[in-house]
Amino acid sequence: MASTSHLPEYVALDVETTGLNPQYDDIIEVALIIFNEREEISRYSQLVKPRRALPMAISRLTGITEEMLADAPRFIDIQNELRERIGDRPIVGHNIAFDIGMLEGNGLAVTNPVIDTYTLATGLLHDAPNYPGRGRWPSSLPHRLPKRSDIGRSVIRSLPRTSSANC
Repeated sequence: MASTSHLPEYVALDVETTGLNPQYDDIIEVALIIFNEREEISRYSQLVKPRRALPMAISRLTGITEEMLADAPRFIDIQNELRERIGDRPIVGHNIAFDIGMLEGNGLAVTNPVIDTYTLATGLLHDAPNYPGRGRWPSSLPHRLPKRSDIGRSVIRSLPRTSSANC
């Protein structure tokens, strides 16, 4: 097999949170998949203990329970490892502005380029009546990580390749 070390790498990211407000709510799970156009390079997933009680609605949505979070580290304790794993790679995700906002609201500054698969899919699949991005995330699709990170990775890997000669 040919070496893939020269191929650009990306990080598919998804977070689960206690709510939607980056200034108030906490991250309760973070997952990353580092990949290039040919292969998955590594995978990381970590539950995170919130500062406040886990809302029942979030527990039902994600399947994450207070018991699962009891011995998890706080977000501040994984920030350095997370920053190191992400590096300077572009970050890929579905509605990625939310995830980046939650990272920043929880103290991790992010300056990486971002690729929003929601925006890409909306543009590419605008005529698809059942596209999952139109409204609520269907219960048949995974809500929790790292399954959704896999979806982002698949979208990026399936995009048509263009050479500099075609630009």
